[in-house]
Amino acid sequence: MSCNLTCSYCFENDKDRKPSLSSEHDGKNIVNFILDEINFKQYRSLDICFTGGEPLYNFQFIRNLCETLDEKLHIPITNGTIFTNKITSFLDCHNFAVQVSFDGDEHYHNLERCNRLGEGTYHRIINNLSFMLKKYKNLSI
Repeated sequence: MSCNLTCSYCFENDKDRKPSLSSEHDGKNIVNFILDEINFKQYRSLDICFTGGEPLYNFQFIRNLCETLDEKLHIPITNGTIFTNKITSFLDCHNFAVQVSFDGDEHYHNLERCNRLGEGTYHRIINNLSFMLKKYKNLSI
């Protein structure tokens, strides 16, 4: 539930809440639940979708969970603002599909999706995506 943006329409903005990240204990519980479900229902595949706030704020949690489960398709739905070489390399190596959210063209996106300093995020996201697409060939965006 942590995020680096203050989108005007976010339903979490009006709540008095402390930002929180999933813990290692949460991860173990999630892995156990998933493994129990897979074994009980005999699924042939599993898609995992990470959402937020901004799920990549807790990259270590995502990394640990994915490495424990060793699945091939994970879809973090991200605002696209905090990609680093470390994060993008991991996503690429593990065949992630990444969904980046936009709110229209530059003008409308920047009206709605500002960082905590009130600055628009459109160009930052475009630059991150351009970098990712040029450098990482396995990543699906």
